[in-house]
Amino acid sequence: MAVKSLRTGVRAVDASDAATLLALHHELWLDHDARGGMPASRDAEVWASYGVTIERQIAHRRARNSLKTSFDGKFGHLVAEHEGRVVGQVEVYLDRIGIYARTPYVAELRSLIVTRHARGMGFGA
Repeated sequence: MAVKSLRTGVRAVDASDAATLLALHHELWLDHDARGGMPASRDAEVWASYGVTIERQIAHRRARNSLKTSFDGKFGHLVAEHEGRVVGQVEVYLDRIGIYARTPYVAELRSLIVTRHARGMGFGA
């Protein structure tokens, strides 16, 4: 019996991810809405505008030459890939609350989205 290896990994966001990130955010908000949480917009213009915002954020990072790394200063933006498809994203902000060199960093999770398809597959285990 052949064993199939899963190609799963995490990498920094790049310019080609804008449309996929928009789809992830859209799926998240529709899921929130379906569960009785914050209502999601059904207006295509709202989502198109949000897509432009995502593209601008990525372009800003590219202009700062920070797309080669997962972090732009203290802000990190990563995507998870499985079998060549982006299945999730995380945004995190690192900070140190203190003045001493030994003060540990604290990570504030700003956004975590996993596609419905990838939930329960054990990527975070």
